[in-house]
Amino acid sequence: MKKLSSLLALLLMFSLAANAQQFKKKLSNSAGNKVEITLSRSSFHIQGYNGNQILITAEGYKPPPAQAKGLHALYNSAVDNTGIGLSVKEDNGTVHIIKASHDDIHYTVKLPSKVALTVNQARWGGDGIHISNMDGELDVHSKDSNVELKNISGPVIANSTSGNITVVFNSLNQSKPTSISDVSGNVDITLPPASKVNFQLRSITGEIYTDFNMKTKSEKKNGMQQLGFGNTIRSDINGGGVDMNLKSISGNIYIRKKK
Repeated sequence: MKKLSSLLALLLMFSLAANAQQFKKKLSNSAGNKVEITLSRSSFHIQGYNGNQILITAEGYKPPPAQAKGLHALYNSAVDNTGIGLSVKEDNGTVHIIKASHDDIHYTVKLPSKVALTVNQARWGGDGIHISNMDGELDVHSKDSNVELKNISGPVIANSTSGNITVVFNSLNQSKPTSISDVSGNVDITLPPASKVNFQLRSITGEIYTDFNMKTKSEKKNGMQQLGFGNTIRSDINGGGVDMNLKSISGNIYIRKKK
Protein backbone atom coordinates (compact mmCIF):
# COMPACT_ATOMS: atom_id res chain seq x y z
CA MET A 1 0.00 0.00 0.00
CA LYS A 2 2.85 2.40 0.85
CA LYS A 3 4.58 1.65 -2.48
CA LEU A 4 1.29 2.24 -4.32
CA SER A 5 0.80 5.62 -2.60
CA SER A 6 4.34 6.68 -3.51
CA LEU A 7 3.79 5.62 -7.10
CA LEU A 8 0.53 7.58 -7.33
CA ALA A 9 2.24 10.68 -5.88
CA LEU A 10 5.04 10.34 -8.42
CA LEU A 11 2.59 9.97 -11.30
CA LEU A 12 0.69 13.05 -10.08
CA MET A 13 3.92 15.06 -9.96
CA PHE A 14 4.82 14.07 -13.53
CA SER A 15 1.27 14.81 -14.67
CA LEU A 16 1.41 18.33 -13.22
CA ALA A 17 4.82 18.94 -14.77
CA ALA A 18 3.56 17.73 -18.14
CA ASN A 19 0.50 20.00 -17.95
CA ALA A 20 2.48 23.06 -16.82
CA GLN A 21 2.73 25.75 -19.48
CA GLN A 22 5.04 28.76 -19.52
CA PHE A 23 4.92 32.31 -20.88
CA LYS A 24 7.95 34.58 -21.16
CA LYS A 25 8.22 38.33 -21.73
CA LYS A 26 11.46 40.27 -21.83
CA LEU A 27 11.25 43.75 -20.34
CA SER A 28 12.15 46.48 -22.82
CA ASN A 29 14.85 49.07 -22.10
CA SER A 30 12.30 51.88 -21.97
CA ALA A 31 9.68 50.15 -19.82
CA GLY A 32 9.09 47.44 -17.28
CA ASN A 33 9.89 49.46 -14.17
CA LYS A 34 6.47 48.54 -12.79
CA VAL A 35 4.30 45.41 -12.94
CA GLU A 36 0.59 45.39 -12.11
CA ILE A 37 -1.22 42.05 -11.59
CA THR A 38 -5.01 41.74 -11.39
CA LEU A 39 -6.03 38.27 -10.18
CA SER A 40 -9.20 36.35 -9.41
CA ARG A 41 -10.05 32.74 -8.47
CA SER A 42 -6.46 31.62 -8.72
CA SER A 43 -3.33 31.00 -6.72
CA PHE A 44 -0.47 33.40 -7.46
CA HIS A 45 3.06 32.78 -6.18
CA ILE A 46 5.25 35.73 -7.15
CA GLN A 47 9.02 35.45 -6.81
CA GLY A 48 11.75 37.98 -7.43
CA TYR A 49 14.93 36.94 -9.21
CA ASN A 50 18.02 38.48 -10.82
CA GLY A 51 16.96 38.73 -14.45
CA ASN A 52 15.18 40.91 -17.03
CA GLN A 53 12.28 38.64 -18.04
CA ILE A 54 8.82 37.97 -16.71
CA LEU A 55 8.41 34.19 -16.46
CA ILE A 56 4.93 32.79 -15.79
CA THR A 57 4.17 29.09 -15.29
CA ALA A 58 0.55 27.88 -15.21
CA GLU A 59 -0.76 24.62 -13.78
CA GLY A 60 -4.37 23.58 -14.28
CA TYR A 61 -5.07 25.76 -17.31
CA LYS A 62 -7.73 24.46 -19.70
CA PRO A 63 -8.28 26.12 -23.09
CA PRO A 64 -11.78 27.29 -24.07
CA PRO A 65 -14.07 24.59 -25.53
CA ALA A 66 -14.03 23.99 -29.27
CA GLN A 67 -17.57 25.37 -29.49
CA ALA A 68 -16.22 28.80 -28.45
CA LYS A 69 -13.93 29.13 -31.48
CA GLY A 70 -14.43 32.55 -33.09
CA LEU A 71 -16.37 33.83 -30.05
CA HIS A 72 -15.27 36.02 -27.14
CA ALA A 73 -16.01 35.67 -23.43
CA LEU A 74 -18.22 38.17 -21.60
CA TYR A 75 -17.40 37.41 -17.96
CA ASN A 76 -13.68 37.83 -18.69
CA SER A 77 -13.31 40.85 -20.94
CA ALA A 78 -9.49 40.53 -20.97
CA VAL A 79 -8.16 38.75 -24.06
CA ASP A 80 -5.80 35.82 -23.48
CA ASN A 81 -2.64 36.58 -25.46
CA THR A 82 -0.40 34.17 -23.54
CA GLY A 83 -2.05 30.78 -24.08
CA ILE A 84 -2.27 30.26 -20.30
CA GLY A 85 -5.36 32.28 -19.38
CA LEU A 86 -3.69 35.68 -18.95
CA SER A 87 -3.57 38.98 -20.76
CA VAL A 88 -0.10 40.59 -20.66
CA LYS A 89 0.33 44.10 -22.06
CA GLU A 90 2.96 46.81 -21.64
CA ASP A 91 1.85 50.45 -21.49
CA ASN A 92 3.85 53.57 -20.54
CA GLY A 93 6.43 51.71 -18.49
CA THR A 94 3.95 49.38 -16.75
CA VAL A 95 3.38 45.72 -17.59
CA HIS A 96 -0.27 44.76 -16.89
CA ILE A 97 -1.00 41.09 -16.16
CA ILE A 98 -4.74 40.36 -16.00
CA LYS A 99 -6.56 37.06 -15.47
CA ALA A 100 -8.40 36.19 -18.70
CA SER A 101 -9.89 32.83 -17.71
CA HIS A 102 -12.74 31.81 -15.42
CA ASP A 103 -10.89 28.67 -14.27
CA ASP A 104 -9.03 28.17 -11.00
CA ILE A 105 -5.38 28.10 -12.11
CA HIS A 106 -2.11 27.96 -10.17
CA TYR A 107 0.37 30.55 -11.41
CA THR A 108 4.03 30.96 -10.50
CA VAL A 109 5.32 34.36 -11.62
CA LYS A 110 9.03 35.25 -11.61
CA LEU A 111 9.83 38.96 -11.84
CA PRO A 112 13.02 41.05 -11.79
CA SER A 113 13.38 41.65 -8.05
CA LYS A 114 13.70 45.44 -8.21
CA VAL A 115 10.51 46.27 -10.12
CA ALA A 116 7.66 48.05 -8.35
CA LEU A 117 4.77 45.59 -8.00
CA THR A 118 1.03 46.15 -7.59
CA VAL A 119 -1.32 43.20 -6.97
CA ASN A 120 -5.12 43.56 -6.92
CA GLN A 121 -7.57 40.78 -6.08
CA ALA A 122 -10.43 41.73 -8.43
CA ARG A 123 -12.97 39.12 -7.25
CA TRP A 124 -13.44 36.91 -4.23
CA GLY A 125 -11.76 33.51 -4.32
CA GLY A 126 -8.29 32.04 -4.53
CA ASP A 127 -6.00 30.50 -1.94
CA GLY A 128 -3.76 33.46 -1.20
CA ILE A 129 -1.30 36.03 -2.50
CA HIS A 130 2.30 34.92 -1.99
CA ILE A 131 5.21 37.25 -2.80
CA SER A 132 8.88 36.62 -2.01
CA ASN A 133 12.37 37.99 -2.67
CA MET A 134 11.26 41.41 -3.95
CA ASP A 135 13.32 44.58 -3.37
CA GLY A 136 10.97 47.12 -5.00
CA GLU A 137 7.85 48.87 -3.76
CA LEU A 138 4.88 46.57 -3.08
CA ASP A 139 1.22 47.60 -3.27
CA VAL A 140 -1.12 44.68 -2.46
CA HIS A 141 -4.92 44.75 -2.16
CA SER A 142 -6.81 41.59 -1.12
CA LYS A 143 -10.48 40.85 -0.55
CA ASP A 144 -10.66 37.47 1.20
CA SER A 145 -7.24 35.93 0.57
CA ASN A 146 -4.33 35.72 2.98
CA VAL A 147 -1.36 37.87 2.00
CA GLU A 148 2.15 36.52 2.59
CA LEU A 149 5.20 38.68 1.82
CA LYS A 150 8.61 37.13 2.56
CA ASN A 151 12.18 38.37 2.22
CA ILE A 152 11.21 41.83 1.06
CA SER A 153 12.57 45.30 1.77
CA GLY A 154 9.56 47.47 0.97
CA PRO A 155 8.17 50.01 1.20
CA VAL A 156 4.81 48.19 1.47
CA ILE A 157 1.20 49.26 1.11
CA ALA A 158 -1.05 46.28 1.88
CA ASN A 159 -4.66 45.77 2.92
CA SER A 160 -7.12 42.90 3.23
CA THR A 161 -10.81 42.61 4.05
CA SER A 162 -10.86 39.19 5.70
CA GLY A 163 -7.49 37.49 5.23
CA ASN A 164 -4.40 37.58 7.43
CA ILE A 165 -1.38 39.64 6.35
CA THR A 166 2.10 38.26 7.12
CA VAL A 167 5.24 40.22 6.21
CA VAL A 168 8.87 39.20 6.75
CA PHE A 169 11.40 41.93 5.97
CA ASN A 170 15.00 41.03 5.17
CA SER A 171 15.77 44.76 5.37
CA LEU A 172 13.65 47.89 5.68
CA ASN A 173 13.73 50.58 3.01
CA GLN A 174 13.87 54.00 4.70
CA SER A 175 12.83 56.04 1.63
CA LYS A 176 9.03 55.83 1.99
CA PRO A 177 6.57 54.84 4.75
CA THR A 178 4.91 51.43 5.06
CA SER A 179 1.19 51.05 5.75
CA ILE A 180 -0.57 47.72 6.41
CA SER A 181 -4.24 47.40 7.37
CA ASP A 182 -6.71 44.55 7.86
CA VAL A 183 -10.42 44.46 8.62
CA SER A 184 -10.97 41.03 10.22
CA GLY A 185 -7.57 39.34 10.04
CA ASN A 186 -4.27 39.48 11.90
CA VAL A 187 -1.28 41.60 10.90
CA ASP A 188 2.01 39.78 11.59
CA ILE A 189 5.28 41.65 10.90
CA THR A 190 8.85 40.40 11.29
CA LEU A 191 11.73 42.93 11.20
CA PRO A 192 15.53 42.72 11.49
CA PRO A 193 16.52 43.62 15.10
CA ALA A 194 18.37 46.81 14.05
CA SER A 195 15.44 48.25 12.07
CA LYS A 196 14.77 51.97 12.68
CA VAL A 197 11.02 52.58 12.73
CA ASN A 198 8.43 55.06 13.96
CA PHE A 199 5.26 53.04 14.61
CA GLN A 200 1.62 54.05 14.56
CA LEU A 201 -0.38 51.04 15.82
CA ARG A 202 -4.08 50.45 16.29
CA SER A 203 -6.45 47.50 16.76
CA ILE A 204 -10.11 48.07 17.63
CA THR A 205 -10.90 44.75 19.35
CA GLY A 206 -7.55 42.90 19.16
CA GLU A 207 -4.26 43.10 21.06
CA ILE A 208 -0.79 44.24 19.99
CA TYR A 209 2.16 41.94 20.78
CA THR A 210 5.90 42.49 20.31
CA ASP A 211 9.30 41.31 21.52
CA PHE A 212 10.89 44.68 20.66
CA ASN A 213 11.58 47.14 23.48
CA MET A 214 8.99 49.83 22.72
CA LYS A 215 8.14 52.92 24.69
CA THR A 216 4.55 53.82 23.91
CA LYS A 217 3.46 57.36 23.14
CA SER A 218 -0.31 57.10 23.29
CA GLU A 219 -2.77 59.69 22.03
CA LYS A 220 -3.99 62.41 24.37
CA LYS A 221 -7.49 63.77 24.77
CA ASN A 222 -8.27 66.78 26.95
CA GLY A 223 -4.71 66.60 28.26
CA MET A 224 -4.99 62.96 29.37
CA GLN A 225 -3.35 59.85 27.86
CA GLN A 226 -5.58 57.23 26.24
CA LEU A 227 -4.34 53.72 26.93
CA GLY A 228 -7.48 51.65 26.34
CA PHE A 229 -8.12 49.26 23.46
CA GLY A 230 -8.90 50.89 20.14
CA ASN A 231 -6.66 53.88 20.68
CA THR A 232 -3.62 54.64 18.56
CA ILE A 233 -0.22 53.77 20.04
CA ARG A 234 2.81 55.69 18.79
CA SER A 235 6.22 54.21 19.46
CA ASP A 236 9.64 53.72 17.91
CA ILE A 237 12.50 51.25 17.90
CA ASN A 238 16.24 51.91 17.65
CA GLY A 239 15.76 55.66 17.90
CA GLY A 240 13.10 55.86 15.20
CA GLY A 241 13.28 56.02 11.42
CA VAL A 242 10.83 55.37 8.59
CA ASP A 243 7.10 55.54 9.45
CA MET A 244 5.14 52.27 9.70
CA ASN A 245 1.37 52.32 10.17
CA LEU A 246 -0.21 48.99 11.25
CA LYS A 247 -3.98 48.67 11.75
CA SER A 248 -6.57 45.93 12.31
CA ILE A 249 -10.22 46.24 13.26
CA SER A 250 -10.90 42.81 14.77
CA GLY A 251 -7.53 41.03 14.59
CA ASN A 252 -4.29 41.10 16.55
CA ILE A 253 -1.05 42.82 15.54
CA TYR A 254 2.27 41.00 16.01
CA ILE A 255 5.64 42.73 15.63
CA ARG A 256 8.54 40.28 15.83
CA LYS A 257 12.34 40.40 15.83
CA LYS A 258 13.86 38.38 13.03
CA LYS A 259 15.97 35.57 14.46
